[in-house]
This record gives sequence, structure tokens and C-alpha cells, in this order.
Amino acid sequence: MFKKNRSYAYSSAIVLVLSAIHQIYSATSLHESVEIAVSRPLAFFLRSKFVQEDLDPRIKIFSMDDRSVSGLGVLDLDLPSWATVINAVSARQPKAVFIDKLFDKIYTPEEIATFNTIAKGWQAPVYPIVFVYPGKIPFRQSVSTLRLPANFPSLRLDQRPTSKTAELSLYGAVPDLLTTFESAGHTVYNGDGKGVLFYQAGDGVVVPHLGLLGADTLSVGGDVVVNGNVAFADKNLEFIVNFLPKDRFLKRSFSFLEVVTAARNQKSITPVRPGDFVFILPAMYTGHTDWRETPFGSMPGGYYGISVFNSVLTGNWIRNVKDPGFAVLIVSFFLILIGYRSTTTKLISYTGLLVTVVLLGSFLLFAYANTLVFWFTLTSSMILNLIVLVVGLNQDASLEKVRLDSELATAKIVHHTFFPPITIASPHLDLSSFYESSTECGGDWWMHDATTPDVEYVLIGDAVGHGVPAALVASVAYAVNSTLAQLKKSERLAMPGPKEFLEILGSVLVSMKSRNAVMTFQVAKFDFVADTMELANAGHTFPIIVPKAADDDRLKPGKRSLPVRLSGNPLGIALDTPLKVKITALRPGDRIIFYSDGMIENRGGKDRQPLKIAGLTSIIESSAHQNSDVMKTEILKSYLSHVGKLARDDDATLVVVTYR
Repeated sequence: MFKKNRSYAYSSAIVLVLSAIHQIYSATSLHESVEIAVSRPLAFFLRSKFVQEDLDPRIKIFSMDDRSVSGLGVLDLDLPSWATVINAVSARQPKAVFIDKLFDKIYTPEEIATFNTIAKGWQAPVYPIVFVYPGKIPFRQSVSTLRLPANFPSLRLDQRPTSKTAELSLYGAVPDLLTTFESAGHTVYNGDGKGVLFYQAGDGVVVPHLGLLGADTLSVGGDVVVNGNVAFADKNLEFIVNFLPKDRFLKRSFSFLEVVTAARNQKSITPVRPGDFVFILPAMYTGHTDWRETPFGSMPGGYYGISVFNSVLTGNWIRNVKDPGFAVLIVSFFLILIGYRSTTTKLISYTGLLVTVVLLGSFLLFAYANTLVFWFTLTSSMILNLIVLVVGLNQDASLEKVRLDSELATAKIVHHTFFPPITIASPHLDLSSFYESSTECGGDWWMHDATTPDVEYVLIGDAVGHGVPAALVASVAYAVNSTLAQLKKSERLAMPGPKEFLEILGSVLVSMKSRNAVMTFQVAKFDFVADTMELANAGHTFPIIVPKAADDDRLKPGKRSLPVRLSGNPLGIALDTPLKVKITALRPGDRIIFYSDGMIENRGGKDRQPLKIAGLTSIIESSAHQNSDVMKTEILKSYLSHVGKLARDDDATLVVVTYR
């Protein structure tokens, strides 16, 4: 322990002031905007990769898509055709039919009469939408009354729900049609990831969300309870929509052409089963789809209403922990206390541990408990407080010394936490490794993972750049691998293959939206039943295989090794980066050498030139008769002799694997 000084006391006071500012900030709209733009899309993305949540199987979607428009020759049906189509769908006895359509055109009395006549035979309740608009709507006839389903309780004017706008105009189906439908609901969505459960117009008319019309039971009091589950909402009845990826909607989607054709030919609508909930989206063809922003990017607006309805059926409503200000204050006091009682290194270590716990805990809460925590504000506050406290602890040091202490502490955490032992012996593999960083903290990383008795993995990566930024990118790779391994261990998720692992890691790096989040990476899967190595490569150096026997028939004349050539682009550049896989047969005694580009690019020798692949291959072949550890030592001896005492241009990693 060392003596603290006045500078640290000043830093502690600054941290408390910053914590108070964070509390004020957490109550502003800017805080929520940052969360919507940064943390929420990442949370939804990660959850979709690890939790395969689908729409309720009772949901069926029929879309007026390009195929429908081409087959029918029209962009919309006339009113009698709509009545016939709805009649055909209801004949399959679904529990309800929802139509994302206003039915607000000027219809002839004959069309309305035909519609109402056919509607008398509907065997399921039919719900269209009503449009909610703040203020008056010119040239529009407002809806004066809306019927609520029988299972909805009566709502008084002095009771929830309330609306943000004092005066709302309601516009939906023409009055002659409105009474034919069971009721109507709204689908108002501004693209901010939130919806409103109820609107209450100035004349006292209550408009529920379209999704709520599928509820069996609903009660409104301190909470809004739907089918026995609390629909978590704020005082304005706003809630966070539990969106799913677009592909989950496509699994439940059918072309509207099939429905219209079957209805006209008086045939059964076979995709619909008794008890289903049918959504009809009449405007899903090219150029007309109502696109809305979601945590998964732009998606058709109709998917928003279906997402809300899916929460009604599944009970999966998102609980939103909105105010991180108090947590920021508690953590700030904790960090100040650590700084008074320990060293800079321990302060950085504890802060890193806290950040990791917050990030992992936030992901697990959202993935498995539908609880959204504003982790970005909390973690950014901890990092900012750490910087202030570290400056206070090192007031007499130069800026360079502060930088070196921080990087050295981070490097110690990275090396001790992320890197495996230098030598590893498994039932099937012997591994011996070497790592040397070009700065105080490097971006190279490798890992051995014994997934099952018959399968083991070797992973090696190289983050672009040097220092702490590169080490943090390498830590992301470690976190992804560790998360996948823990999910595999708990039997929640099968371990992905090499290509799938690179796709997941690449998606995470792209989602970071940083030009520094780029990494070359290579995954080798050793299958001891098939005696093969399955390799996926994303811009990393080619591994080299050295057969045990000098006369192995796989070797070319005069050669003692064979490279496994497989090209690819680095991860983190784009989501659609193509990845290739190569499977190579192995034999007992084969040595496989993995390395980062620092081994072949660091300069040395009298001419200060790099070894390049040819030079490293020559060194490897000269030690081909040795076991893993001795072979690594021989290669390392020649490499270090070449680079000498020159400053390293890049991190260097070497892993020698012997296949038993």
C-alpha cells in the first residue's frame, strides 16, 4: 500500500460530481436516444444469436407480395372480394383475423351491401386498424365510436390509459363497414422501438393496440395485465416492443395469392388451422411496403403489430430498467474506496471485472429474463471514473508513465485471463506456444478448446493495430468463445463449426461499428474420429503441416512440409464477407504449426528484412524431427536470432500442435 495524496482526493470529488451529472443525464431524452442507437440494437442482435425465439406457431401471415400483385394483376382487392377472402379464411375457424388495412375508400352502396351480406357468415372475429392522429384531419371523417371486445373491462375517463396528446383524431373504416367488424385497434409506431398500449381520444373513445385485441383477458389498474402477464409499460403506457429477426416472420408467411385463388375457387385455406391467429398484410409488394426502423434494421411496418401480438400470446414483454443513475453512484463510491486501499493495477483490474460483470449480466438478463438494462451508461461511467481516479493516483507521473502503467496492467489481465498455458497435453494433441507483444499490450490471441472427447479446437487471431485497442478487440474474441463454450457446457447451444464461429465473431465486430474492430482469425476443428482438421480462415496466415515421416506421400519432391492454403477476408469489415472451409486429412505424428504474421514480418538480420513465409518454412523444416515443445524451441531460437534486439513491428504468436 502506498500513501494517497491530495490529487486523489480531488479526483474522488470529480468522480462524485460526474456521477451526479450521469444521474441528471440518465433522466434526459438524450440518454434514451443513445441507448436506442447503441446498446439496444446490440442487445437484440446478441440475443437472436444465442436464443432461438420464434413467433408463436399459431400465428399465420398472408402478404400481398410481388407474386400476389403479379398473379392478381391489381394492387388491392375490391370490397366484395375482400369479404369473400375473409369469409374463406374464417371458414377454417381461426380464433381471430387481423387486417392491417383502413377500409377507408369511397365505396358504392352495392359494394357495402355485398360486403355486409357476406360478413354475416364469418366464423371468426375480424379486426382492422384505426388511424390515430394528433389534431384534426382535414377531408377525413373521424370515427365517433369504437366497440371494445367483450373481454375488455370498461375504462373511465379519469382512469388509465392516458395519451400524450390532448386531442386525438381517429380514422378507420367507413361507418357502414365499421359496425361489421368485431372492433378496431391502432398500430401507431414511430420507429423508436416503442409502442403504446392504449390511446384515449378527447371524446373518451379508447383505442387499444391491434395486438391486444387477441387477448383472452385484460385488466388495467396499477399494471396492464394481459392474459395473466404484466405488459411492462411506463406512465404513458409506452412499452418496448419485443422484436424478432426478420427471418422468424418469414417462417410464418404465405403469399396472399394463395388465399385469393382458393377463395375464388371455393377451396379451403389449408395453412390456417382452427385456433390460429391470421394476420393479413395487404401492402407488402416492392415499392409500397411501409418500412419502419427496428433494433434489427428496417422491417415492414406490419411486423411491428405482429411482434406486439406475439407478446400477447407468449407473455414475453420486455421489462425496462430505465434509471442507472443510482447504480452509477454506488459503483463510483466502490471504485473510490478501492483506489484508496490499493494500487493502480488493482483498480484497473477491479474496474475491468465490474465492466465484464455488467456486460455479461445485462446480456443474460435480456436473453433469458426479458429485462433490458441500460449498460452503456453504467459501463461508460465506470471507464470515465477509472480514468479520473488513475490520474489522481499517479499525479507525479508523466503522461507517458500513466499510459504505460495502464497498458501494462491491461496486458497482465489479458495475458493471465485470456491466454492458455504455454504447453498443453490432451488425449489427442500436444500443444506448445510462444507469444511476444510488440508493445506493452498486444492484439494477438490464441485458444485451445476441448469441446468433446472426439473434437478439439485451436483458435488463433490477430487484431488490427497495437496496444489497448487491439487487446480489447482480442478480448471480444475471447468473450465470444467463452460464451459459446459456456452455452455448450450447459447444453443450451451446440458448439458452432469453424465457419459459423467466424460468422458470429464477425457479426459482433461489425456491430461494434469501429474501424479498429477488425481482426484476422482462424479456427481449426480437430476430429479424432475422422482424423481430419476442418479449417476456416478469415485473412490469417496459412498453417503449415509437417508429416512425421520424411517420405510421406503427401509431400512434394524436395519438400518437408505442406501449407494449408485457404484465403479469406478479415472479420469486422462487412457482414457479407465470404468465408471458406477446408478439410485436411491428418496422420499420427503430424505437426501443425499456427502463427501470426509477426513471425514472418518482423524485421531482422544484417539487411533488416523480414523472414517471410519462405524463411519461416525453412526454419520449421529444419526442426521437423522434434516433438512439439522441442520443435517450438528450435523455431523460436532461429526466429529470435534473426530479429535480434530490433524493435518489433508486430506481435508474434507461434503454436506447434502434434497430432497423436
